[in-house]
Amino acid sequence: MNESPLEAARREAFEEAGIPMNANYISLDSMCTVPIRYFPELASTDGSLVIPEYAFGVESKTMDVCLSIEHTEYTWSSYEEAVDKLKWDSNVNALWELHTRLNQ
Repeated sequence: MNESPLEAARREAFEEAGIPMNANYISLDSMCTVPIRYFPELASTDGSLVIPEYAFGVESKTMDVCLSIEHTEYTWSSYEEAVDKLKWDSNVNALWELHTRLNQ
């Protein structure tokens, strides 16, 4: 599939959480790379060993989320609670950027 990072984010958010495709997205500067071994279906023929991970915020008009079978639960959290729950530094960084942008 040849889609932009924003198009992929919209598709994934719709497929995994039921977030409408026309929701308001905020593109973030935060990005990192992920080893290709975690996504063997994306193995490249050009020898790339990492794939880029882009970050976005999305405005939800409702508190209702419709999870796909890929997920079992979700929670709405304050910024402080969310930071404590995140495992990867790239996600902490992206959340910090989003929080800062929303509070400027």
